[in-house]
Amino acid sequence: MNLACEKHTWQTSEKYPSSKAVDGLCGNLSESGGQCAVSLESNADVTWLVDLGTIQSIHKIVIHYRTDEMPFANSDLAGTFLGFSVYVSNTTVKEDGYLCYHDTTYTPSTIPSSLTIECTMPGRYVIYFNTREGNLSTKPGYSTKAQINLCEVEVYGCPLGFYGVHCSKTCPVNCHHCSIVSGECLGDCRLGFSGQFCDNYERINMALHRPTFQLHTLFDGQPSSRLVDGKKSDLNILSSQCTSTQDGQSFVMWRVDLENYRRIERIVIYSRTDNKKWDVNNGFTRRLLGFSVAVSNTTDYNHGVICYHERKYNKYTIPSTVDFFCSAVGRYVIFYNERRPGISYPEDYSQYAFVDLCEIEVYGCPIPQYGFEQPACTLPCAALCKYDMENLSYRKQTWLSSPFSPFMAGGKAVDGRYTSRHYSSGQCAISKPSTQITWWVNLEKIHRIELVVIYFRTDNVQWGINNGYTAVFLGFSLYISNSTNRLDGILCHHDTNYTRETIPDHVTIDCPYHGQYVIFYNERLPGVTYPSGYSNLAYGDLCEVEVYGGCPSPVGKNPQCSRPCPWNCEQCYRDTGLCAKCWPGFRGHACELRKLIWHIIYTTFKISYSFWAF
Repeated sequence: MNLACEKHTWQTSEKYPSSKAVDGLCGNLSESGGQCAVSLESNADVTWLVDLGTIQSIHKIVIHYRTDEMPFANSDLAGTFLGFSVYVSNTTVKEDGYLCYHDTTYTPSTIPSSLTIECTMPGRYVIYFNTREGNLSTKPGYSTKAQINLCEVEVYGCPLGFYGVHCSKTCPVNCHHCSIVSGECLGDCRLGFSGQFCDNYERINMALHRPTFQLHTLFDGQPSSRLVDGKKSDLNILSSQCTSTQDGQSFVMWRVDLENYRRIERIVIYSRTDNKKWDVNNGFTRRLLGFSVAVSNTTDYNHGVICYHERKYNKYTIPSTVDFFCSAVGRYVIFYNERRPGISYPEDYSQYAFVDLCEIEVYGCPIPQYGFEQPACTLPCAALCKYDMENLSYRKQTWLSSPFSPFMAGGKAVDGRYTSRHYSSGQCAISKPSTQITWWVNLEKIHRIELVVIYFRTDNVQWGINNGYTAVFLGFSLYISNSTNRLDGILCHHDTNYTRETIPDHVTIDCPYHGQYVIFYNERLPGVTYPSGYSNLAYGDLCEVEVYGGCPSPVGKNPQCSRPCPWNCEQCYRDTGLCAKCWPGFRGHACELRKLIWHIIYTTFKISYSFWAF
């Protein structure tokens, strides 16, 4: 499927309209044929782009270049084609995207007029770029000026989430982006899933055998704990695997206590069916409609966030097993339903509220083994999700103080590629040598960072004292800041120990701080004496910088900031309500635990508190 046909286009300047390159016509490749997009000549650079309308799954790009219906080899037009680049981006800025192809090898005699570029990448904009800045205008065979001469640009692929010859097959359900040929997952799988088709699930049921509670249980012999016993083979109320609530209720609730603050990713709910056919004639379909699931740090669902509110189903379409993703951190998972007096509910809803369920599974990061958790940590982040953290820097905005060329800019260090660490590979950010070098990545918001991994340029030469790049990285510093100024932030690491013999080709730095910008800095200042082995000038030649963190995800965002911190808490985390600093005499995530000396004072003088707000 040609995704570019008759889509919106733009180019730097128009001698003939940019839309001519996506009109589906390429039978006449001459300037006068009315089928080619042609720009005015430029001493600098030229850009043409097509907007695919939405993010699409791109497989290949075919360019038909203007020939004027004459032999193309060694022609003046061939010279204008040389050195071009093609990007795929989700914005109109090429630097925000991915460099699919950059011509560095063709000559006027070898470059073809029609070229197919493999580019397996999701994106919305396909951008053609060429330049004659620097010394390119004098390069043998290159035209002296840049110009667009595109008769057709065809972008083949499928709508995101589909693959196959006719784009009729859907990608694996837990895959963000898959191969349009095989359906194999190319992008990240959903949290917890792995494998070529994202079909391996590697999380545990954190609710299993945890304490539970339920309002208005129908019979004492149907305890709420049945929903976390791991049994769901018989969905009949008489099977000892399900529970139910009393008739005539306007509000019903069931909850499980995970016994600690856990990172939750996915929840699965199994409805009672009484083993009857699940269709409109099964009354439990109407009872399940409209339920909500909240994640909270207290037993009150109002103190948490609504993770899921069922509003899209009716009695014909609701499944007996509802499986949904819920990215949250909390201790209590609360299922509730309501049929409040005076409120008009959809016709398909039951008259009263019920909990007619057989199992609730709560999946998230694996629970660590005994002795693994660090009780001194305010947030149980690294312990719970140490091996499941997200690379926060991937394809984020970057800046490099003195890039060697536009094709070696700072974004190369966060494109996810470092299979080749040679300067010409297009996978590394390369700087001009200088007395001071700064590179930073903008994580877009303040995150809790755990560690940073830096892959240095090696030029694919054996790493060691004979590799000159061992000298240029000595003495580097790493900062975490909330601005682009490193001095506004925290010095996370300053190398004072490595030598040319000991510095590795990539380093992993523990950096447990909060911040928005990760800043790499090095210097070789005039008049300063540096240790033996240091290079004369500083470099910022970074092939990849991975910033891991982002865990736990917040329980909820509350821009109004209307909920107070725990009462004995001096400072709490805005998104979760977990306490970062308790008042003297208290401890715990909610400052709910009194230290011994304060407990003695409390009991001796019978101090009472008028309220306890979370």
